[in-house]
Amino acid sequence: MAVAEKTGRIAKDLECLKKFTATPGEGCTRLPFTKESRDAVNYLKTVMEEAGLQVKEDAAGNVFGILEGEDPDLPCVMMGSHYDSVVNGGDFDGIAGIVCAIEVARELKNKI
Repeated sequence: MAVAEKTGRIAKDLECLKKFTATPGEGCTRLPFTKESRDAVNYLKTVMEEAGLQVKEDAAGNVFGILEGEDPDLPCVMMGSHYDSVVNGGDFDGIAGIVCAIEVARELKNKI
């Protein structure tokens, strides 16, 4: 797969996620346990499922996309970030780490 296709997918996910804000045009406001936060979680869960990950959410709202390796006895690799933000935060704060982690999982899945 070409680099442009991968970076295009990352850009698309970032653009979609930054729309889940309580303050459009004034930075990102996605406080925990709000509609904007829930919308971001639902989007991320869909993207993770489409990437072939097993998706889990805990009682606190943490979302996990899991890609099992060939040998479950070996140590795991964990990556991620946060999807919430401060009031009027940066559009890509937190979500850039999540979206890039999902892209890495896509690449690893293609190699397994």
